[in-house]
Amino acid sequence: MSRFTSISLLPLMCFLTEAAGQSIVGDKIATYFRPYQTDLATLAPDGRHLAYSMREGEKVYVLIVDVDDPKSKVTVALADDSYTIPVDGPPLQRPPVLPGDLSPPPSYTITGSNREKTPAHATLLRWTSPRRLVIVDNTPSCYGVDADGQKPRELCQEKDFDLMPVINPAPDSGFPPNITPITRRFTVLPPSGDDPESVIVQAYGRPSAGRKITIGTQMITTGLFAIDPQNGKIRGLSEVDYPGEPLFDKQHEARVLLTPSKLLGTQTFRYLPPGAVWTNWVDLDQYLDPKTGPGFSIAPENYYRQRSIPLGFDYNPDILFFASNVGRDTYGVYALDLRRKTRTSLAIEDPHHDLIEPAGYFDESPLVFDRRQHRLVGVRYTGDGPATAWMDQELAQLQAALNRKFPSRFVEIIDWDDARTRFLFLVSGPSEPGRYYVFLRPENRLVEFVRKAPWLDANAVNVAKSFAFDTPAGVHLTGVLTLPTTKRITPPPLLFYCHDGLAGRVSTAFNGEVQALADMGFVVAQVNYRGSSGFGLSHRDALQTGIDKIPIEDIRATIEWIATHQQINRQRVALLGRGFGGYLALRAVQQFPAEFRCAITIDAPTDLASWLLGNETTVNERRRQLLGDDRTRLQAVSPVNHVKPGDKPVFLIQYPNGADVPRAHATAMRSALDRENVPHEYLEITDEFSRGLPGAQLKVYSAIEEFLNYYVYDWRVNIGKVKKIE
Repeated sequence: MSRFTSISLLPLMCFLTEAAGQSIVGDKIATYFRPYQTDLATLAPDGRHLAYSMREGEKVYVLIVDVDDPKSKVTVALADDSYTIPVDGPPLQRPPVLPGDLSPPPSYTITGSNREKTPAHATLLRWTSPRRLVIVDNTPSCYGVDADGQKPRELCQEKDFDLMPVINPAPDSGFPPNITPITRRFTVLPPSGDDPESVIVQAYGRPSAGRKITIGTQMITTGLFAIDPQNGKIRGLSEVDYPGEPLFDKQHEARVLLTPSKLLGTQTFRYLPPGAVWTNWVDLDQYLDPKTGPGFSIAPENYYRQRSIPLGFDYNPDILFFASNVGRDTYGVYALDLRRKTRTSLAIEDPHHDLIEPAGYFDESPLVFDRRQHRLVGVRYTGDGPATAWMDQELAQLQAALNRKFPSRFVEIIDWDDARTRFLFLVSGPSEPGRYYVFLRPENRLVEFVRKAPWLDANAVNVAKSFAFDTPAGVHLTGVLTLPTTKRITPPPLLFYCHDGLAGRVSTAFNGEVQALADMGFVVAQVNYRGSSGFGLSHRDALQTGIDKIPIEDIRATIEWIATHQQINRQRVALLGRGFGGYLALRAVQQFPAEFRCAITIDAPTDLASWLLGNETTVNERRRQLLGDDRTRLQAVSPVNHVKPGDKPVFLIQYPNGADVPRAHATAMRSALDRENVPHEYLEITDEFSRGLPGAQLKVYSAIEEFLNYYVYDWRVNIGKVKKIE
């Protein structure tokens, strides 16, 4: 049953709230969803120049600044916002770009449901020398430019790595062989050990895969290329035509291979010893001591359990860095000497946080190398916020000093010059998108260069702070609490935001969605309930003892803790959740209707049995290892089976074309709500919202505000009896 069955009620309600000044629809909420002015920054090896991305309107530039004379700047035009398609869709056919022009045509014309431009942005900035900067944008294309803005050049596009497969038709078809270019996507790898000034590019067959792909009888291989950043000359280094996804060492050799697997099968990591031929790949597990437990293989059964994960190679190609939680609760980072078949003494660990995510194989991003000294100096991870475990004493001391300088915020050391006299770092937090500084050590001086979102007034932003506490049951919980700058009622209502627990955790970064909800007058709470990722096996596996009990127990305990530390209206508590978090929101409002006013869900599975058992995918098989595969048990905890008269209102928001949570989940839930006459609303979203585009976000959160105004604030219109006027 919709509250808008009477068409006259909606305009009256909207008029009332707008007249009362209670709507935030418009410019204010839009500021939270604007693309950041600056996404990336990098410091030149000699420390003389700082480069950072800069957005103005629909145009993106890269600014190159003289650190000693910040007024001296060079502007490099990069790209425009464009009507485009999701990254995982077919590749764009980009029009040709004239030599020396870094600015592509203003837009691409495509057909489809997209009506909002995708913000252009730089995805990588890297100095190949003190004078030469390399830029990659999201079209994607790669450029090179000198520090003084001279010699701009496009270095490569996706089409530069096309394969030309010959597809032979059936012998009796009468058609000739077909030669069709097959586009490979590309990514820029970290600098090489023996060729640090070249741009090393890996071209692969499809997004996030790179495994064996065939068209006809033609395998789409993974290729490695070196590009001269001055003249754009592309030199092929290798084509890996062995089925699997390769990991290259810093000497450009494919040394580890993740084998492809059939559905629900086991994948193994293979190793190619130095000097061996391609047919002599061996099992990487042979290089780990079998007494230590499980090795590198990936199967649905061990994906969320104990295993080891290759990350990347040292400058010494015999040293492989890997992550492991074998014999411990959290993932640490270690090193394996492949020549000696033994682990080294390196052990970087945190007893409370995983240093990597389970899906992070072949991911060097946590590994921080010193480009001059050619050695590992730290590991980046997410603890209470963005953090780095420094192995380098000098950098560890600087980190401690900067942390003291910026209390209650997160400081990330991004870059430094070869002489270690100048350091680029980012200061951010839940209430601060971030600002980039350079620390000039000889002068003991900090210089702020650019802010990510300068339009946000620090005094007007809702204050968000991290919190931690132990529940009465002894469970340690962490999260973020955001307080409204302007209250609509006193005490303010509480909105509990449930993240997607099976693959996520609470972000301590600035969150525009949370800010928009706080602008609606809510205290907004987020907690890493048990089942969240990043906190070790025991924290995640606790979910198995009660899918709809354990996380909700933590949510309720958090509300109790908040009530003792912050004024909230316990009679006005709402829930909002994405994915599995939306499932939790539905089950919480069903089990504890006296404690919650309503629930809002975004792409929530409402029937766990059909979600987990109805589609045989590797992802679902992994989920079943956490949630189980007992159909009766899953049906018993599914929201669609627990709808009853008198239930609290629900707002279902659904992407109709979602592969993970199909529209059928929302459809079944709506039917159940209709049968029991439970108030509910339904909104279908586009992929523009799923991709975080600002216009789509604004529309959805405007609808959420309207729902909350009606069911939490009780801003309704009592029309009374209809009288005929004569």
